[in-house]
Amino acid sequence: MKRQIKLVIDLSSKYSKNPYLDFFIVASVNILLSIAILGNLQAVRYQSFTDFIVFGFFVAVVDSMFRDTMLQRYPKFVMTTFGTVMILPAIVSLTLVYLMLSDFLVFSSTEVFLGFIVIYLFFRKIISFSIMFQIHRFKLNQRRKKKEIKDAQL
Repeated sequence: MKRQIKLVIDLSSKYSKNPYLDFFIVASVNILLSIAILGNLQAVRYQSFTDFIVFGFFVAVVDSMFRDTMLQRYPKFVMTTFGTVMILPAIVSLTLVYLMLSDFLVFSSTEVFLGFIVIYLFFRKIISFSIMFQIHRFKLNQRRKKKEIKDAQL
């Protein structure tokens, strides 16, 4: 009898198995990016510093909802596009949140907003890759230490 091999592909790219910790990390990254990018753009008018925090938090909430919906309802589509389609929830969430908070944050033109989206998504991907790399490296080091301890006991 042949032994079947089960292949599992995790599309979620979660930082943690704990959903609250995962959302906290996502929200933190979004808030810090909002502060860093919007605070340095001269073409954005805002009322107070807390507008950036609210913007980043709402982007995290809306993006998480869209992302989870896409992964649950259309996993085959996500796989056939190699995950490229996951850019759409991010763009839609940034646009929706901007429209919801248009009284607080005002971009001088559409081009500035589109440029913000590109810069935001680029740096968010770099930061998330860096965090995921560090998490996997930490887990790998933990496994090595356990193996070394186990080998030393033998």
